[in-house]
Amino acid sequence: MIRARATAVALALAASFIAACAGAEEIKVPPTARTIDPPLVWIDPLLGQVVWDFNVHPTAHPSLVSLVVRVDLARRGETDPANSDAALAILSTHALLRPYALHRIGPRALATGDTARADSAWRALARLTSPWQWEAVRSRADLALARGDTAGADSALGSASRETWLDGERADWNLRRARVRAMLRDTAGAVEIARQAVRRYPATAAAPALLQSLGRWTTGDADRLLPEDEPIGLSVYAWLPGLEQRAEHQLRALGTIADPDSRRGLALQIAATLRRLDRFPEARRALEGAKPPARDSLGQARWLLEAARIERDDEKPRKAYALYAKAAHIAPDNRGEGEAAWWELAREAEEQGDFMRALRSYESAWKVRRVHDDEIPVRAGFLAARLGDQATAERWWAHDSEGARFWRALALRHRDRAAGDSALHELADHEGFGFYAAAARETLGVGAPGSGSGAATTVASEGDPSELVLARLLLDLGLARDAASILERWLALQSRAVSPRMAQGLVPTFLLAARYAYLAHNFPLATRFAERAARAQADQSIDRWRVEVWLYPPAFDSLFAALPESALVDRALMRSVAWKESRFDPDARSRAGAMGLVQLLPSTAARVARASGEPAPKDDALRDPALNLRLGARLLADLVARNEGRVSAALAAYNAGETPAQRWSELAAGAGEAEYCELIGYNETQDYVKSILATREAYRLLRPRLAPRR
Repeated sequence: MIRARATAVALALAASFIAACAGAEEIKVPPTARTIDPPLVWIDPLLGQVVWDFNVHPTAHPSLVSLVVRVDLARRGETDPANSDAALAILSTHALLRPYALHRIGPRALATGDTARADSAWRALARLTSPWQWEAVRSRADLALARGDTAGADSALGSASRETWLDGERADWNLRRARVRAMLRDTAGAVEIARQAVRRYPATAAAPALLQSLGRWTTGDADRLLPEDEPIGLSVYAWLPGLEQRAEHQLRALGTIADPDSRRGLALQIAATLRRLDRFPEARRALEGAKPPARDSLGQARWLLEAARIERDDEKPRKAYALYAKAAHIAPDNRGEGEAAWWELAREAEEQGDFMRALRSYESAWKVRRVHDDEIPVRAGFLAARLGDQATAERWWAHDSEGARFWRALALRHRDRAAGDSALHELADHEGFGFYAAAARETLGVGAPGSGSGAATTVASEGDPSELVLARLLLDLGLARDAASILERWLALQSRAVSPRMAQGLVPTFLLAARYAYLAHNFPLATRFAERAARAQADQSIDRWRVEVWLYPPAFDSLFAALPESALVDRALMRSVAWKESRFDPDARSRAGAMGLVQLLPSTAARVARASGEPAPKDDALRDPALNLRLGARLLADLVARNEGRVSAALAAYNAGETPAQRWSELAAGAGEAEYCELIGYNETQDYVKSILATREAYRLLRPRLAPRR
């Protein structure tokens, strides 16, 4: 059987090689290549550790196409398949690699002044369904405009097939089409194209330019729209990146809007933007211009909600309470504004230590629940217990959610240790690496059953999506960055097109994509694929563990191993911080300017360095993963020490600052880590701390390490 299979593979290789030499355009992988891939992730049976082997090939067999291409490249003395005309000519003879080769040939030809060859490459590429189709269409249109051939540009844009384009590409295509139509004096056509594109793609980078073009063609002023177009402008202003830029655009647009409803809608947006910038007096003034008519109960509720948020963020809780209550009472029953008002009022009351008001507000929110039906019973029960009303607490915890089950089990444990432990074991045995499962295991002092059962394997086959097949070929040829860019695009397409039910069937495909991304050393992308696979894995069987193992790689293993292990900050905790902050991307930069693996602000990094007797690092130096990790570990150790060893409080301070973290510590005096987490008043910070503590448990139990280099 084995000999027959080997013979079949050899014959297939030989046939493929002969076909390539004869100039055949396509070589298909035979069915015999459909085998389980060499394991990238496996369990060391002696040590119980998860081992990651980045020495393995992307799949069980190198692609026959890549083998033939490499032979051809070697014959011609080419070592880089992407950066010479001869090498690209070889790639272009193979159907699977032809789009990639054309994508490279066009810009190279243009850089040497050979516009005819560039246009020829882009024309061929525009006819192929590939990740670079829009690039080819755009480049052909730009080249035609540079020649003064507006009709040619219109033809290039009009003949495009857009089935596999991303929304950003579609918006950019519409922008260029509209501009070309205007150049051809078809203003009506340009206006219609721009109007439809803004309605459909308001969150894209091209949307502001489309909106300005629409204003210029309809009113003669790029900053002014017709009254009928003003509502679609609101959606674009709401998506502008950067709060300062958004506020500037919104304030400028406000003076141009004539329609009263649109003007009020934009004023409400402006108030929210200014609030988020902590410009509270300006936010209040903007809100005055957003007040709706008394008959508009929904508009009134939204206006009162924003007024309450301004007072809340400006640390005026009593004013906020009254405004939240008014919003909740007048909100229509069939909308979410009532629940939002009661929920936010309860969270603010918790933040102020007014637990009784918070509990009453959660009870009101429960009556109109739409979004928070898992969270309200946990929080209401927790607060009732803090107030000493155990019967009410257990009534709330009777609702079935992971958090409610955890707190119900702890309450039971105080009365009946064996029964409580049994309930905690049930939670620990059947969930993944979530916060409450981690807390249950920590309480019991047990590991995660199934976490040592191995990792799910991957299988590559002819039926894989074309993007994954192409990514595999590029990995085979050593073009890891290009492979990762294709995988990134495919993930964006899946995010747009796949329903949760459909995603369940894509678990093996998501894992295969994660494998390729890991082998391209793109950890942020790989963990996103693994996360999609874990989320899509619906059942709670052992298979869930086998998928979740893929979420926790030993990225930068040597750097974490070099960190001194301490009682305050262990390596698993630092891995978890890096996992949460950047997904192990040393080049990550937040909107606030935080940089690197553990997202340090330059000012914070300078303070930590100087406290250690080191010079303050330059901003770009924080991209150095070793420096970033070392300074981050010192900062976190200092925060843990200042918070008397409470890791959850240190993480809260790391994320939200020391002042709010100290306030939560005062509320949680004498409480454990899980209770502190429940008392964190900022939703974002609470999710942040819970996520890191759960991830720390995964890294402690799995103890991932790299296989030795071979």
